Amino acid sequence: MESPTFRERQAQARGAPQAASPEVTTQYSESVKKGRVIAQSSRRARGWSTIRAVKITVSGGREADRRPQVVGMWKNDAVSKLENAGFTVSIGKEASDSVAKDAVISQDPEEGESGHDTTM
Repeated sequence: MESPTFRERQAQARGAPQAASPEVTTQYSESVKKGRVIAQSSRRARGWSTIRAVKITVSGGREADRRPQVVGMWKNDAVSKLENAGFTVSIGKEASDSVAKDAVISQDPEEGESGHDTTM
C-alpha cells in the first residue's frame, strides 16, 4: 500500500472532505434506454477541489402502462375506456352462444399487462 503524500496528509489533517459515493436515482424516460444515464451533477466542497456530492439519474426505460380490465363490458364502453387511457384498440369478432352480441369476450394483452396496443 502506498503512503499518502505530504499534501494528502496536510489535507487530511485540515479536515478536507473526502470524495463522495454517487447518489443514484432512477427515472422513467420515453426517449432514453433503460440503464443509460439521463443526468449527472456534482458539487465541490467550498475551497477544495475534491468533489463532495455526485448525483446520477439513470433511465428506468419506458414506464409500463397498466391496461384496464374490459372483458364483460359493452364494446363501445370498452373502446372508450381503453382509448381514454391512451391505448390503441383493435377489434376482432368471435362467435359465442354464451356471451351477448357486442360484449367483450377477451382482451390481449390482459388486464394489468403493459403495452400500447390492445386487441379485443
